[in-house]
Parts: sequence; C-alpha cells; structure tokens
Amino acid sequence: TTDENGRGLFLVSQLSRRWGSRPIPGGKVVWAEESLAAEG
Repeated sequence: TTDENGRGLFLVSQLSRRWGSRPIPGGKVVWAEESLAAEG
C-alpha cells in the first residue's frame, strides 16, 4: 500500500494518458485518464 512505483503503477503509466496517486488512511487512491477516441 505504500509502494509508489510498483509494477501495477508502471502498467497504469504505460496504458494511460495521465495518472496519479495519493495516500489515504489504509491505502491509496489511484486515478487514470484514457483517450476515448482511437488515435491514428
């Protein structure tokens, strides 16, 4: 719960446009943004 750079967050960063996390009591909140339209 205290790891800010684990494998899961690495995958989130690779698959999303923007993301972030913040600690909360008992864990953390992670948010991510993805594009709705296909790029290309």
